[in-house]
Amino acid sequence: MPADSRLVAALIALDAAREAMAAALDDDRADGNAPPTPALVLKFDEAARELSASRTAVFEAVKRGELRAVEIPGAGRRIRRCDLEAYVEGLR
Repeated sequence: MPADSRLVAALIALDAAREAMAAALDDDRADGNAPPTPALVLKFDEAARELSASRTAVFEAVKRGELRAVEIPGAGRRIRRCDLEAYVEGLR
């Protein structure tokens, strides 16, 4: 089989696999089995759990300005997931 034909066959197989995966995900979502969507903002104890650290360590990182916290009206201070991820990237 020529290389072009093998490439076309591989692309067709890849597209079929992608469609099958998308259909399976749609079935799971319809059944209520969808994976949970990560929260956009986290409480300090939730952020600590994500980091495998203590709440005190999270509070101290916020106090030092290493980790940003935002004020959510009626809910208090929270840490945005993107800020937590940026903090972890900065630890390298």
